[in-house]
Amino acid sequence: MIHFTYRRAGRFRNVAIFLLFAATLAAAAKIHYVREHLSLLTQARTAQTAGDLLAAEELYNRALAVPWAFGEHRGEIDAALLALQPVTQAKRVTAEIAAEVEAASAAGDVPALLQAHERYRAAQAAAAKAGEDAKQRFAEAAQAAGVEAKLTEAYAAARKRAAQQLEAAIAAKGEPGADGGKAAAVAAADLLRLPAAVYGSEAAKRKEANALLQRYDNARIDAAAKTQELEAVLQLGESIRSWYAAVPWEAPWLASKLDKYAVAELTALEKKDLPAFLAAGKAVQAHAALLGSGGGKAGAYAEAAVKRQFARAEQLAGARKYDEALELYRTLGSYRDTAKEIAALELRRLEGDPAALLAKAGVSEKPALTASGKAADGSAMAAGAIAGERPRLVLARLAVAGGAAGGTADADRPAGGAGGEVRLSEGQLPPGLKLRSLRFAGEFSPQGRPLLAAEAESAERATHYLLYELPEEDAGLELVLDVEADKLTAFGKGKLTAVRPLLDSSVQEERANGSDRSPRRNANEDTVPQGEVAKGDFEYKNGSYELVRTELAQSAVDQETGMNENGQTGLDSVSSAVEPSAEEPLTIQVDQLTEHPGQLVRFQVTLPADGEGSAVVRAGNRTLLLKGLSSYKAGSILITGTYTGEEEVRVNGGRVKAYAVKVSDAKQPVD
Repeated sequence: MIHFTYRRAGRFRNVAIFLLFAATLAAAAKIHYVREHLSLLTQARTAQTAGDLLAAEELYNRALAVPWAFGEHRGEIDAALLALQPVTQAKRVTAEIAAEVEAASAAGDVPALLQAHERYRAAQAAAAKAGEDAKQRFAEAAQAAGVEAKLTEAYAAARKRAAQQLEAAIAAKGEPGADGGKAAAVAAADLLRLPAAVYGSEAAKRKEANALLQRYDNARIDAAAKTQELEAVLQLGESIRSWYAAVPWEAPWLASKLDKYAVAELTALEKKDLPAFLAAGKAVQAHAALLGSGGGKAGAYAEAAVKRQFARAEQLAGARKYDEALELYRTLGSYRDTAKEIAALELRRLEGDPAALLAKAGVSEKPALTASGKAADGSAMAAGAIAGERPRLVLARLAVAGGAAGGTADADRPAGGAGGEVRLSEGQLPPGLKLRSLRFAGEFSPQGRPLLAAEAESAERATHYLLYELPEEDAGLELVLDVEADKLTAFGKGKLTAVRPLLDSSVQEERANGSDRSPRRNANEDTVPQGEVAKGDFEYKNGSYELVRTELAQSAVDQETGMNENGQTGLDSVSSAVEPSAEEPLTIQVDQLTEHPGQLVRFQVTLPADGEGSAVVRAGNRTLLLKGLSSYKAGSILITGTYTGEEEVRVNGGRVKAYAVKVSDAKQPVD
């Protein structure tokens, strides 16, 4: 029992000791917190009195947070914090802004600097809106934090840094450098981002910025121009222009700089490389808005140069240098669509080059003689004499687009041609003929259809005449007259006169014996009086020319009656033949002209246009000067004359040497 009492008394003692210790600790903590609270409160009062309101606010808040603080001080602290709040808020904001300005300036970050400035203006506006006291408090806080001073200093540093970076890029002659020109691009952007107040005024900012940016842009363009084509340089110009448009900022120097450069490039390329010039001109055309109104001087230069090239192509075509003209048109096609010009050139070639039109119609052989002309509907025609195993005449006709269709071939062989359809007709030639000329003879045509006159050598007369007609579509050439005579002329529509026609002697004997028969299609088979005929008249009947009258000496004999106008037969009439000329002209090709100086020669050419007096003609690779012509029309012409030597003539603005021919006779188809 006694033992139990001692044990319980020990437990009570221990509990009492623990409680005493805990009470002692609590009292010590209480004393510590009270002292801390009072110390913080004292410091807060001192800071508030000294004007350090942010520190005072912080100390009041710390004192309020101390455990076991005196309750009687709570009211004092709340009142102090309420009074301090507007001022401390302004100081806190301005201090933060000042810190942001310093950080942005140190980093060279103009966008961040502008953002801090914008925050400052917004806070300033809010304070002004809150009242005069708030405005005053904010101004004092901003001044205390040095916000505006820091902004001025930061802007000045940014302005200087941007100018230095641009000057460095200019000194490097526009080369991008290791960073690819990034620093210079940022500097250019920073220069334009800075407020006008940094420069003093908007005009001052524009003057300083433009001076730097113009030099910088010029350096970049010059650097690109050294290594890149015009298209790439203009692309750079487009990117620069887009950059300024996004700012936005006017850069009037850009268009003039690029325009001047483009003109220089075009000028250099035009002299040495037409395809490259056209590519550059196309680039100028694509970037016309970049170079100024209407593409600037470069656009006008390119257009003028291209017009000169088109004029040159036309001159080549006029001089019948069709291959050169075609090549030039195709080259110009890279700048502008020349399909229309090429089609017109092909048509012009076919109209002016009989051999080309015949080839287009499918004639593979080279014609010995050619002739060109026009049908009544304006379509071009070309004729050729083909020698060889099957001597024949061929007639090609080109139907002009929108016009009437041309004559068709006996084999109905159309061929595609520039401007329309080409059709070919053929007519057989008697074997063994030596043709001297071939022409379209409108004066011999009775029906207005194409009529070909072929003249060949004759052993007994001046000329062997053969006339061929294309009577209708889907038909070949028909031989309508075959006669040897000294001369053949027309004295009316469908009426011809032959001087000293050579007629078949057996037929003449039949006529002398009193035999009478109707005329046949071949004039050499017609009945004639016995003896030499001085003149024979032919009329177009039943699709051919028939001999209807002959003249022996002074009497005319009717072929169907055998009687003259006195009712007598023509057997006793005296013949009076027309004598051939003393000097028979030598039929040659144009390229043989210089081999026969001073000799009377005959050859065939094609006149390019109507005229009178003289004509300059291009024949093959030769230029001829035909002198002494009367009025003439464009088309085929048979010239008789004498080669007199070389003379200079003016062709397409230049002077060339031409072979001069004194013309004594010229025959041309009559329309």
